[in-house]
Amino acid sequence: MQVNISINLACQVKGTGKKGENLKLEIKVDSMYNAVESPQGNMGGQIAELKGKAFNMLLTPGGKAADLTEAAGIVYNAGSGETNIAQEFRSFFPSMPEGTVKPGDTWTVNDTVNTKSPNDSLFMPQKAIYKFEGLESVDGVECARITAELSGDRKMTTQSGGMEIHIKGPFTGTLEILFAMKDGYLVKETITTKMTGTLELADQGMTLPDVMTVTATTSLVK
Repeated sequence: MQVNISINLACQVKGTGKKGENLKLEIKVDSMYNAVESPQGNMGGQIAELKGKAFNMLLTPGGKAADLTEAAGIVYNAGSGETNIAQEFRSFFPSMPEGTVKPGDTWTVNDTVNTKSPNDSLFMPQKAIYKFEGLESVDGVECARITAELSGDRKMTTQSGGMEIHIKGPFTGTLEILFAMKDGYLVKETITTKMTGTLELADQGMTLPDVMTVTATTSLVK
């Protein structure tokens, strides 16, 4: 059985100063589309109640969300149940090196995504081995090209059709970041991962093999 999930989020990001070492950002949602295609039928679509919603957040110099309290208060129905917009911004911004790097340098980052909402949860320890590949021009903008090899484990719990579903297994993947050097902004980030694990229907006592491929792209729109 094949299930396709499509999520498209458009938003405006505005810097509003600093709080200590962290950046203060104002986020305004322009639109969000969340749709599921499966043999049982299609559901979801445009989430109209999110249009125009705004919140403030803090971002560390390394690109990690430091405070998403306001975002957690923006609750919406994604089709399978309630969640909040904070889930979309915990890893929205790319992880950047804390210190100075030069082309050819590599560094390793170990991190864990641990999120919960009324309808689902995700626990995902991950190892990323980054490399600063060099500089390249993208539409006339000089960009740093950074790549990474990803590995880790994904453990998810969600609700669908009144059933509790557990998904878990190891994954591997790749990442590419294009970052404008002169003005310091993200041009594009692409992440692709593949997990081979199991899907458990807890209420029915069934466990099935599961393959999950995820592709996520974040890009600047002028």
